[in-house]
Amino acid sequence: MNIIKLVRMGLFGQILKKILRIKTSYPKLPEFGAEYFMPGQNSELHNGFVNCAHNTLGLRAQFYEVQGTGVGVKWRTSETGFEGFPGMIHGGVLASLVDEVMAMSVFRHAKSFGVTVSADLKWHKPIRRNEETRGFSTVHLAGNNLVQVKAYLYQSSGKVAVSATGLFFLPSVNQFKRLADLKEVPSEFQQYFRK
Repeated sequence: MNIIKLVRMGLFGQILKKILRIKTSYPKLPEFGAEYFMPGQNSELHNGFVNCAHNTLGLRAQFYEVQGTGVGVKWRTSETGFEGFPGMIHGGVLASLVDEVMAMSVFRHAKSFGVTVSADLKWHKPIRRNEETRGFSTVHLAGNNLVQVKAYLYQSSGKVAVSATGLFFLPSVNQFKRLADLKEVPSEFQQYFRK
């Protein structure tokens, strides 16, 4: 395979790093502060897959305040329904955790709901069933209605399992209704959209 094909596939940089033995450095997991909740998170109106304590089919992850406007996440499961390969948590489940912790850090920063526009995730190490997973997300760049965040999930050993960069759009209520194809947004949530 020639270099041009590798560049087009986005693999050239990764291969070059391996050849030159360049290691990527990641931030250390910060200390967690007080538990953090999104507005309406545990109300009857909201039944989120990742963050609602009453969703018996969901992850029921816990979230915490972290440095500045960051948000931390903690999750563990002994159930077998979240696996891909036996004993290892499915990458899609980890992507859900990452997306939620990024969305929560966007809200904590902007005081407004954000909608995921894009996310670039990299899986570095597996997370095993019964292993406590911790991670965090912080805002990297913020504009009027776009916010870029970075997030990391860690194995219990402290090694980075997943790293991600996400882009979030901060819609108004009317923009959200169009994006989500909704006729109405519950009045309890309308105050948390960009004006």
